[in-house]
Amino acid sequence: MTPLFALFRPFLPLSAALILLLASVDAASAQYYEPFEQGYELQAITEQNSLLQCSPAPDVIAAQQASRPGTSLSCLLKLQSGMMRVLEQEYVEDLDPFFAEQRMLPARDWAGFHRKQWQANYSTEAGQVYIGVGIHYEDNEYWGLGTICSYLRSADGSFRMIAHHDLGHEYIGRVFVLDANHDGRLDVIASWMTGAGSGGGVDLLTVNEDGGISYFGDSAEPSDFASSLWSAHGSVELTDYDNDGDWELQLSFPLFFSAAGYYYRDIVSFDSAENAWSWDPGFAPDYYVSQDRFYERLYGQVQRLVHDPEQFHRDTDDYFMQYSCFLDGEEYSLAPFISEDGIINDELVEELRLIVEGGEDAVQPVGRILNLNMHEA
Repeated sequence: MTPLFALFRPFLPLSAALILLLASVDAASAQYYEPFEQGYELQAITEQNSLLQCSPAPDVIAAQQASRPGTSLSCLLKLQSGMMRVLEQEYVEDLDPFFAEQRMLPARDWAGFHRKQWQANYSTEAGQVYIGVGIHYEDNEYWGLGTICSYLRSADGSFRMIAHHDLGHEYIGRVFVLDANHDGRLDVIASWMTGAGSGGGVDLLTVNEDGGISYFGDSAEPSDFASSLWSAHGSVELTDYDNDGDWELQLSFPLFFSAAGYYYRDIVSFDSAENAWSWDPGFAPDYYVSQDRFYERLYGQVQRLVHDPEQFHRDTDDYFMQYSCFLDGEEYSLAPFISEDGIINDELVEELRLIVEGGEDAVQPVGRILNLNMHEA
């Protein structure tokens, strides 16, 4: 399977030298980023009510010993029917990273409260199902991959690993554990990212009653638009945008290159007929209105830049602000579209045009770019 984020590589034209440059410079320009519309509150879990154990708790060590060689578990979560949890890494000085557990509390009028269905039972005579989050290292590999493992804990306290799924990199973001599509089984939504911030993804898994892991899209392996979604920084949030009881996934990613300060937010809905997550051009068009309007206005400025670069040139040593424009009183960098020598980057100008005007195969901006690249591939 080709990772979905790989399809975007033509739109991330950074050499190794430029990555170092971006990492060492703080852009003085404004950033365009629309916050997620979160559909719930988070409640901290008291220790006595916690279902999460972090290393070096005895159960975590026991599960790790039952894992594949090279697996290092950070935490272990006991699964319960209908649970809604968020696991998020926290860092404390002089301590290894650990995960904190929070409970999701949807709004009181959320339609999902009124949907009744069968729920999977994760505690049976065979044992109790757990999932573990950690890193797996292959032999002689310096970098590992984030991993989600499932285990069965027997009555005698012993653990047996049932299944595992490796993420695209070792840097793990938020991990949601809930029934995301109302089929009664718990799903794991795990985000990950590369160290350079130039790639990432959101992997979607379902945990069966016996601890087995299955994927959306009726596939034995993760598949694009079903169980592996692109998100350059591994950023994911949940919302029920239309309040129908089904969760939607919200992803964000940088446009052009991250240091330029332009970000795009997108929403992904679940298609029960296809058993897959996908971008639906007809879903929630109002979701995109404000950011679409911003990029339309930015494109107008870039068109003027192409014809008369000098009117946007600034007398500054700041690489990002040598060419800039003003929108709503905020100064935005035009560095993605023109070099410091005044040479127009036609490729990124065309990317912006596609975002604003689109193509014949799609309606939403992200879908336009995806469809273009998938068609060419």
